[in-house]
Amino acid sequence: MNSPDVEQFDFCPQSVPKAFSVAATVILGLAIVLGGVSVGLPEFLRVEPTIRNDTSGLNDSFNLGYSQLCYDNTGCEQLPMVADGDEVFNRFTNLRLSAYGLHICALLLSGLVLLGCIVVLALWFSYGNDNWPFRLSRLIFGIVLMLSGKLFER
Repeated sequence: MNSPDVEQFDFCPQSVPKAFSVAATVILGLAIVLGGVSVGLPEFLRVEPTIRNDTSGLNDSFNLGYSQLCYDNTGCEQLPMVADGDEVFNRFTNLRLSAYGLHICALLLSGLVLLGCIVVLALWFSYGNDNWPFRLSRLIFGIVLMLSGKLFER
């Protein structure tokens, strides 16, 4: 028995064709693939810098993603996972590793939502009906997407 108050917040009413839900799931999957490429591609390609800091020799490009720091004269070195003695270097290292971690977390959360959407679509197509549990599942996934988008804006 559906409450009229809940019906107005339904993200996928009966009037919406299933093809739209399938298309939205495919678009979400494509966004996750592109996000994965944006994390993985810098790990394999060197992006040449446009600006170089002549005083310290620091190469301002991201070389091999977030995990290495490159200098003009000595080449590249892996960023340490723990702090050393230099406060500025520690701050720079922590910022890059935090950005990398946030990127990975965003991809994981999006992947979980995609799996949930696929499960809901599979159940929806297998039973061929549009009853309250499926509506509630779609509502929950919509809320998760909305909240995760707001969290990753900050």
